[in-house]
Amino acid sequence: MIHNQSFDLFMNFKCVTKSYISCSLLILAVADDFFHYLTMQNIGDNTAMKYVKTLKHIIDRTIDEGWIHHNSIKGFKCSYFDVNIEILEMHQIVAMYYKPIIIKRLQKIRDVFIFCCFVGYAYETVYRLHKICHFFKSFIT
Repeated sequence: MIHNQSFDLFMNFKCVTKSYISCSLLILAVADDFFHYLTMQNIGDNTAMKYVKTLKHIIDRTIDEGWIHHNSIKGFKCSYFDVNIEILEMHQIVAMYYKPIIIKRLQKIRDVFIFCCFVGYAYETVYRLHKICHFFKSFIT
């Protein structure tokens, strides 16, 4: 999923900059320009670095397929910033659980969040579980 997002964002970047049309013309500055473009699109620095790293993997794949001969952005170093994550206390989770919410969509989001807190799953994992349950439910009914 992140490969598709990285590739789509890079294609949008190419359309905005009107340059680097051919994969064989990629230069090291493209990675820096792409990172700058992503941060201007209100994407956080760590996420933008992840997209650049994924782009590097995509280019490596094109080399494996024989489409281009070298990865000119291979020398771009992806650095990440440490994020200070505040962990919720149990009383905060319980207060969130009992907070009355009128909007059904927000109730579902809250319930999934609390489920993730207790089970330790990431939201993406729960989302995939939801898709799998719907897939199997179609066979059962």
